[in-house]
Amino acid sequence: MELEAKLSEITKVIREHREVLLTEEAAKNALVMPFLQALGYNVFNPAK
Repeated sequence: MELEAKLSEITKVIREHREVLLTEEAAKNALVMPFLQALGYNVFNPAK
């Protein structure tokens, strides 16, 4: 999936779930980690 498509999906999640993303942890899991993955980072492997 291209970066633009991945970012579009993240945008969709933000719009649909902004009312329930009330904590920093929820926002990190739903928004930040997918964004970093879209940029090519492996968020589940701290060695890379």
